[in-house]
Amino acid sequence: MLAKFSVIGFKGFSKKVTLDLSNTNDYQYNMNLTQNKIVKNGLVFGDNASGKSNLGFAIFDIVLTLTNKYRNVEKYYQNYLNLEIKRDYAEFEYTFQFDDMMIEYIYYKKDYDTVPVYEKLIVNHETVLEYHFQDLEHLFIKIEGTESLNWEYFDNMSMINYLASRLPKTENHPIHLLMDFVNSMLWFKSVEGRDFIGIKNQIDELNDIILKNNKLKDFENFLKSNGINYHLEDMDLGNRHVIGVRFGEEVVPFFTLISTGTNDLWLFYSWKIQLEQANIKFLFIDEFDANYHFDLAESVVKELNSTPNLQTILSTHNTYLMSNKITRPDCTFIVSPKRVVSLSNATDKELREAHNIEKLYRGGHFIA
Repeated sequence: MLAKFSVIGFKGFSKKVTLDLSNTNDYQYNMNLTQNKIVKNGLVFGDNASGKSNLGFAIFDIVLTLTNKYRNVEKYYQNYLNLEIKRDYAEFEYTFQFDDMMIEYIYYKKDYDTVPVYEKLIVNHETVLEYHFQDLEHLFIKIEGTESLNWEYFDNMSMINYLASRLPKTENHPIHLLMDFVNSMLWFKSVEGRDFIGIKNQIDELNDIILKNNKLKDFENFLKSNGINYHLEDMDLGNRHVIGVRFGEEVVPFFTLISTGTNDLWLFYSWKIQLEQANIKFLFIDEFDANYHFDLAESVVKELNSTPNLQTILSTHNTYLMSNKITRPDCTFIVSPKRVVSLSNATDKELREAHNIEKLYRGGHFIA
């Protein structure tokens, strides 16, 4: 699991900000939202231009750095370096917890599509790798299996990437634990097309995802559970098959009928299928409920909260979700350009299950 993340010098973050998912409290409700004292399901709130989206982009820079997954997201990584402090690179720090092993990965980068100029790996508080780009003479490495490693083919790539490609895959090896997690991360948003980062190397058509996986009836039931009652069937358009909606004797293509909110729900369900197939471990959905009614937004949160072995962060403006029915103060975060802080650490007030958290937030009781 991701336990902590820090960044400085990236886009709008002129100061070091930290998302600490390990600073949890001993609340005796919604206990499924944490796992091993780490936030499993978190919500991120903030004003417009507060940095919610940039926080997601910063977290997922590691996917751009260590994998070759599909990334049609260059537009989001323009002005990569913060223009205020004028550093030569942005700094990223990740802390992961895998059972009894804690792995910290730190790197500095100049742009989204460049290799790190500096990398450091710490395992259980011991530095096992430190490397400055193109300076193999001063490489420090203390990792099992690297003693007789051939460096002939190392060129213009992340050191972590190179080691992952050269070291045998053994159980609980820190390099492979790190890479397995990064390869199981997914970011997407629904308000602007089909953009995503991670897990896949291509965009699949939404109709195909549902029809080819024989999920049409399940999708119909999913829609009904969210108040949308359609009789769905496989519709042959001649050159392709799409989801159709039956009205008496007539069948109409699903995509020609639906609202923006239902379209986003279709996208969510399609990703839900892929979450299960690809064994996704970490999910960030940016502005996940931009086109949802508040009841539908709550339903999606509950769906993700009940998904086992999946760590989720959802960004939203919808303060209706600040409710102890579905979340709790240590799993709910406020983002500002200065810091990321949980509600439990944004007030001196002792927060209890019976409190109306949204009312307290609107009343100014939390300081971002």
